[in-house]
Formats: sequence, structure tokens, C-alpha cells
Amino acid sequence: MEMQYPMCLLAIDGDCAAGGHSDTPDFIPLDGSDFPLVKLYLENQLRRQTSSPFFVDPASDRFSELLNEHHALGNALIAIGIFHHKWHKRTTWVLWEMDDDYPINLENKANPCLRKSPGYNSDGTLINEGEG
Repeated sequence: MEMQYPMCLLAIDGDCAAGGHSDTPDFIPLDGSDFPLVKLYLENQLRRQTSSPFFVDPASDRFSELLNEHHALGNALIAIGIFHHKWHKRTTWVLWEMDDDYPINLENKANPCLRKSPGYNSDGTLINEGEG
């Protein structure tokens, strides 16, 4: 799938947003081929936010299923190199348009997190690290 405009994920809350581990948010440039999995992740993010413990019993099967799905989708994003580590999974993201390889209309700086090669564990380490 080709995107009409260059897009990225921009961290707006959590570990990788401004005020988390850094004073500046992370952004992750996307390819069109990333979009199906990224879309599933963002849809899960919205369902978790609207089904938070404020609205749903946190011990409910529904909430547990959403958290398990979030964990699996985040690990899939790590495995293909979009996310780099568990902190990207603990971040709230939005799709953001880019121009000249940078998020548009940002007042402050942002940290680029360029795609890693596929083949990473959910903790961000290489699957076969140390072999060979």
C-alpha cells in the first residue's frame, strides 16, 4: 500500500513522549507496507483508552483481551523493526504527516526512531544475538 503523504507515528503521551524519558517526543517514519499492522495497533489503543478501568471492570475478560492484544501487536511491531523496545509499547501514538522526513507543524524538536532490521525480540534485542 502506497501512502499519498509521508506519515509517521508521533508519541503524544507515555514513556517516549515529551516529559517521559526525554524532553522531546519520538517519531517513527512509516512505509505504506507498515500501515495494516499500525492501523490494528492504533485501533487497539483507542479501544483500550475507551475501555479503561474508568469505564470497564479492569478484571473483566474484555479488558484482559484488549491488553493481551496490545501486547501481541506491540511485539509484532518490534519484530518487524517499527518499534524498538518495550517503552514504545507504553506510549500513546498518533498518525502524523511528515515533510522533508520530519513531522510537520511541531513547535519543538522530536527524536527520529528509524526502522530497525526485522528480527528483534520483544525486549528489543536481536533474535539470534550472540550466535554465529
